[in-house]
Amino acid sequence: MDKMIATIERILEKPCYVIDMLPKQVPADSKGNFFAVEAYLFSHGVESRLREKFAGIVLRLMCYYPVSVFEYENGKLTEYPTPESVVSAVNEAGDILYLLCGEETLFVLEKDCLHLSVYNPGEDMKKLIADLSKSAGLFWRKADRRGNTLLSPGT
Repeated sequence: MDKMIATIERILEKPCYVIDMLPKQVPADSKGNFFAVEAYLFSHGVESRLREKFAGIVLRLMCYYPVSVFEYENGKLTEYPTPESVVSAVNEAGDILYLLCGEETLFVLEKDCLHLSVYNPGEDMKKLIADLSKSAGLFWRKADRRGNTLLSPGT
């Protein structure tokens, strides 16, 4: 587990992109009503539908790249998971789920988050994720700030 955490910590310092339902980050000083919309979406099952879309993107990436699933809460690492176990991990993720794709790309799914963070994707993977995101009705963009991913939930 220590080796996996060291790998994750190193990759979290790399450039971050997001697969999101919004084309850009909502500014902190926005006059819009983001938090009310977010609460509405959570209470109406949008999170589970987004997770299904995220799982679909990861499944299609598995056709091109090896994937490992690391569930931080229980320290469980699954290398070369089955499609069913990836979907299950994404849909039932606890506070944080890490997916290593290829050797140096990290997908991070956080509980109560409506986006999927992607750290350090290569150029070919960026193009592929952009195409897969668009086909799922989602947006692919460089993060406006470093993701707020934590290795220790609640810290």
